[in-house]
Amino acid sequence: MPVVVRSQLGRRNLTDKQRTYFLGRKYEVRKKRSGERTDLTSPHGEGRLRTAKVIASEEGVSHATVERAAEYARSVDELEAIAPGFREKALVPKKAPKQKHVVALAKSARSHPKAAKTKARSVVAGDGSVADAARERGSEVGAARGAEGASGRRVERA
Repeated sequence: MPVVVRSQLGRRNLTDKQRTYFLGRKYEVRKKRSGERTDLTSPHGEGRLRTAKVIASEEGVSHATVERAAEYARSVDELEAIAPGFREKALVPKKAPKQKHVVALAKSARSHPKAAKTKARSVVAGDGSVADAARERGSEVGAARGAEGASGRRVERA
């Protein structure tokens, strides 16, 4: 997989969304997994750099850009898993949804999987946009929060 991601990032005709996606995938492939032994190559943590910083220096971007790209790539992949074809819709040139809308929809998929699955499938079918789906989810959460008082307790309204 790293060779594929590296070769994709080397292409000159990638759109910004595609470049962001593959930058995030590169990070995901190279980052250390939880529980993996790191003491074998570098004693006492000498000379170790965070994966995001290493990739950032390779690609000429900031480490925050790499971390945001990784979040975007994870979000696209999560939505692809619940709505096959989503990745192609998210990465298509000129009609690609905003990164923040894709991430918001993926976050809502974690908390409300059934509703997000329906919304993601409607995006794939061409019946809706990612921005609309993300906004709908936000307004539902906002409406639920509006029914709570300042103390966070539910307030009955007449």
